[in-house]
Amino acid sequence: MSCLSFTVRNFRSDDFENFIKFCKAVEYFNPNERVFLCKTLKEEVRRPGFFPEKDMFLAEVEKHLVGWMLVIPELRVKRAIINGFIHPRYRQQGVATELLKCTLSRANQLKARKAHVYISQDNTAAKRFLSKFGFIPVRSFLELRVELSELIPYSFNIGSVELAPLMHGQEAVLSRIQNRCFKGSWGFSPNNLEEINGYLNLTDTKLGDVIVAKQGKTLLGYCWTQPNYSPNQPSIRKKARIHMLGVNPYHRGKGIGKVLLAGGLSYLKSKGAEEVELTSDKENQAAHSIYEFFGFVALAEYCWFEKILRNENNT
Repeated sequence: MSCLSFTVRNFRSDDFENFIKFCKAVEYFNPNERVFLCKTLKEEVRRPGFFPEKDMFLAEVEKHLVGWMLVIPELRVKRAIINGFIHPRYRQQGVATELLKCTLSRANQLKARKAHVYISQDNTAAKRFLSKFGFIPVRSFLELRVELSELIPYSFNIGSVELAPLMHGQEAVLSRIQNRCFKGSWGFSPNNLEEINGYLNLTDTKLGDVIVAKQGKTLLGYCWTQPNYSPNQPSIRKKARIHMLGVNPYHRGKGIGKVLLAGGLSYLKSKGAEEVELTSDKENQAAHSIYEFFGFVALAEYCWFEKILRNENNT
């Protein structure tokens, strides 16, 4: 068997169109893994803090794209997230190895202390591959789903707490409340106003997709929905997603989480969604009790793998 001849290089701005074509092909071969959605690709790779020309690498065979890998810096928590995909025809031929070497080198340049990769628990090939590079499993998350046709409508009344869509001028408040809600949560990287605005300005996102619980002018928590969520696998059913659900720690234990989730699901149903998916930390029992209350069931389990990086900050 002859050795595959391929090259690995940095992403260039004129690579967008070929990359989009490759991602569309990926959706056929890779229906159960997350990859970039083509319709928001340019926005995704231009989000704050990410520089594709430095943080993204492409593998080519005779100038045809066969794989990619990128580093998403989250340096406030001193980690770098690595994501990528190799065309099935070119696996186990050294492509993934070279791409991972490039991304790990970039993570070290960024002075991250650890690298994280998120994969399905069923992906035994990826587990074996990552273990060779010193990655170990550190945290499990569940993908959950609820059928809205089976959802029982709930109406909660908690004093003067009311639900409302996020309004212009509240973006900074959302940034602060999100950081407060998830402070200390595994893997959470604190955000800033620029990053919040970046996500709110994506093509398929709008302020009204964020449902907030408030008491007077005080925001108690929020439910960030994605009505136009499009998983890779083709489906005639319209799927939506709960991106984040958070309650201010000072106001927990009052049922506000249930109020927010009920409001978020009701909003998504009004947008035509037939089923809703979300991701939840397997160890977050408080969150799981709320999801189970509304009928969410587990679809799959994913795992974060971690590698401690040996740069000058860690010696």
